Amino acid sequence: TLDDLRREESGSSGYARRLRHGQIGEGLNDYDSIFEELKRVDFTGWISIEDGVDGIDQLRRSVNFLKKKMSDHFAR
Repeated sequence: TLDDLRREESGSSGYARRLRHGQIGEGLNDYDSIFEELKRVDFTGWISIEDGVDGIDQLRRSVNFLKKKMSDHFAR
């Protein structure tokens, strides 16, 4: 429930422990398939990420990972 999530919030981050995630690209998501599909449908919108809970270095690595995927799949 929402009450359960509120009880689990970790300090100032506002994240419940069960919702925390790691660096983008190190989990179970198949980003090559995701970006292939975005290219297939001629996606031209924004790509946003939710990260940085574990600091700016992790956020930077996540951004760099996504920039590389964008370059790999959307190179002109």
